[in-house]
Amino acid sequence: LHAQSAANANKLKNKFLAPIPAVISNTIIVPIVIMLCYTAKEARNMSTYLLTTLGVFAGEVISAYIFGIVLYVALEKRKDIFTKK
Repeated sequence: LHAQSAANANKLKNKFLAPIPAVISNTIIVPIVIMLCYTAKEARNMSTYLLTTLGVFAGEVISAYIFGIVLYVALEKRKDIFTKK
């Protein structure tokens, strides 16, 4: 899923929309894995899932958008280091 979203990111006219598929898929999938692997059976309920989802979403927004956009802008300014001479 992430590989497909990365491939489609090159086709986007607005590069700031590129992290959306990763944020959405991780916000849905990661809390389920956390609930199944790291949560006691007695604690598996909707409120725990929603809190975990909120935490994963916040982490994804911070990592994908804040750090990712800063990195993207910095690398755009230095395109010369990626071209063959």
